[in-house]
Amino acid sequence: MRTKARPSGKRMEDVPARLVGPVDRGSGVFALELESDRGSLYFEANAHTGGRITVFRANGLNLLTGPEVNATNWGSTFWPSPQVWPWPPDPAFDSAPYAARIDGTSVVMTSPLASVDGVGTFTVIKRFAPDLARLAVDVEYTIKNDGQSTIRVAPWEVTRVAKGGLSFFPAGEGIVRSGLATTERAGVVWFREAPEAILQPDSPKLFADGAEGWIAHVASNVLFLKRFPKIPVASQARPDEAEIEIYVNPTDGYIELEPQGALTELVPGASLSWTVTWYARVLPGGVTPAVGNGDLLGLVRSLVR
Repeated sequence: MRTKARPSGKRMEDVPARLVGPVDRGSGVFALELESDRGSLYFEANAHTGGRITVFRANGLNLLTGPEVNATNWGSTFWPSPQVWPWPPDPAFDSAPYAARIDGTSVVMTSPLASVDGVGTFTVIKRFAPDLARLAVDVEYTIKNDGQSTIRVAPWEVTRVAKGGLSFFPAGEGIVRSGLATTERAGVVWFREAPEAILQPDSPKLFADGAEGWIAHVASNVLFLKRFPKIPVASQARPDEAEIEIYVNPTDGYIELEPQGALTELVPGASLSWTVTWYARVLPGGVTPAVGNGDLLGLVRSLVR
């Protein structure tokens, strides 16, 4: 049987992925596809639904939930933190159509102008760019102050995945508060979603400081990993928000993985940018999604180093 020859002297993980796209699929949908001997990734965002990330697929599995699970809260969106604004989120940044364009190998989506009570007047810009060296996708969020007053705001990514699976992140200064049952082992906070893991049905959410700037989730033998800039506790949006948050919807079939960036003061015309890198990998043979598993932690840390 013939096999593909690899570049001489290079390890598999050193060979950059190949990019298919960006592809404009029409109806506001833009896709990036990365192919590699290490695996493949398929990434899709929809400008017509708030620039929302709708598909992140590895091994044939879309890691994100769709509107069939919850008609409002699905896929991956972006919000300003702290949540001083009224619910539901303003469509201007969460669900209204964004302007979209292809810029080289990236896709850029820009929100309409948002004037939000408690926040101010701003625009959100999302840039989705392939990281071929890491077989990953860089998701860069920019908040631009388009108003006449200074605003204080932090970036906040909210990603919905199906219930079940194992979520974990390295412990920093500890859990701020939690309505979820967790285990701390090997310096890492572990949460296995199950009905009995909800300790406070009226507040099924965890707020915590992390140590290394990542949060991971494993389901159906696929690792979903987010890497983001580590921030000190003093830079969090406010005491009842946190760098890492996990929310379990008590009735519908999804949980949310929610990293946050640093609270930033923006004078009129100023902006902040914050990047979250998305990885997905099929677990190698012998690596199991078990609490405290050293091989699983080693895989994550090999990707984010």
